[in-house]
Amino acid sequence: MSKVKSITRESWILSTFPEWGSWLNEEIEQEQVAPGTFAMWWLGCTGIWLKSEGGTNVCVDFWCGTGKQSHGNPLMKQGHQMQRMAGVKKLQPNLRTTPFVLDPFAIRQVDAVLATHESQRSYRRQRRCCCDAELC
Repeated sequence: MSKVKSITRESWILSTFPEWGSWLNEEIEQEQVAPGTFAMWWLGCTGIWLKSEGGTNVCVDFWCGTGKQSHGNPLMKQGHQMQRMAGVKKLQPNLRTTPFVLDPFAIRQVDAVLATHESQRSYRRQRRCCCDAELC
């Protein structure tokens, strides 16, 4: 008999996300990069992970957020980066459309985190997960 009644929202979230578990984390750690080359993985959205033949790991624009999650407030918060860039007030539909393929809390070695644009929320999340890395 199934134990459906024992499943809570929290237990479901913790057992389901990130969707890929630590699969990609393990793949990156185990990858042996051939001399004169580098390896690259897409992390979803604009994020990529680069690994050199010497084992240097660089995480670029790994978005640890979700985007919009509700229709509750139809307007952007005052000062939101998209509001400043585009001069609009209505929410843009930037829902996260790709799964989390990397577990940020299972990252064991990263040498640098490169952020190509300013986003304080994203920066704080990346620092929490990659606290020993150099932020560029």
